[in-house]
Amino acid sequence: MISLFSILLVVSSSIIGALGGFFFKKSSRNLKFNIYSLIKNHNLILGLVLFGSASIIYIIALTDGKLNVLYPISSLTYVWSSLLARKYLGEKLNIYKWSGISLIILGAILIVQ
Repeated sequence: MISLFSILLVVSSSIIGALGGFFFKKSSRNLKFNIYSLIKNHNLILGLVLFGSASIIYIIALTDGKLNVLYPISSLTYVWSSLLARKYLGEKLNIYKWSGISLIILGAILIVQ
């Protein structure tokens, strides 16, 4: 049996990773490819910190859990990313995207059983 703590760490990692992707998207609006602009791009820096944090949390979860259970749960990142994009970036979700989100959630629930 996999520990609930490991599952919660992976879910947390997926939320933090989705936030990292969200800030990467926000940073791309005024992205310039010179070192000074990259350092001043606060959304880019925040995205990097969040992605790095999510990776560290995920690695910690793997120390006590099974990869074949925890890795599929990390697909919840797509759910959080879609919801963030819809709410804060105004992106539309059609019936196919909502169906995909539902299947990801169902798959994550089934894989934990």
